[in-house]
Amino acid sequence: MAEPERWRWTETDPLGQPIHCGEAEWQHVLARHRELAPYEAMVRAAIRYPQAIYDDLEGTERLANPAGMVVDYMVPAPAEDHFIGHWLKVSVKWLPDGPGGNTVGYVQTAYFLPGPKYRVQLRWRRSA
Repeated sequence: MAEPERWRWTETDPLGQPIHCGEAEWQHVLARHRELAPYEAMVRAAIRYPQAIYDDLEGTERLANPAGMVVDYMVPAPAEDHFIGHWLKVSVKWLPDGPGGNTVGYVQTAYFLPGPKYRVQLRWRRSA
């Protein structure tokens, strides 16, 4: 397991799952989705307080670790003209980490999209 200083931030999701994001991971997100630069706090909040959490079946199939999975955290996008009707998706790899096989999440990417992909399955939804 990496040292705590390695992480830019760590959040815990509603299921009690710790999710880490390092400086390199955040810069990777921004390299592909520069529009997220002012929304880092929203990305973090999407993990803490998602509207829904989905299992990404196709993404999981691509993982090198068969014990891992890809999970998407979804929240409505900000109410700004170019984001109206969109969602913020934060993709996280859940991998066994350390003795005992405890699962830890690592941010893979984040971006705005019109809605969940067809290939995902609902894992958890915020109750009304």
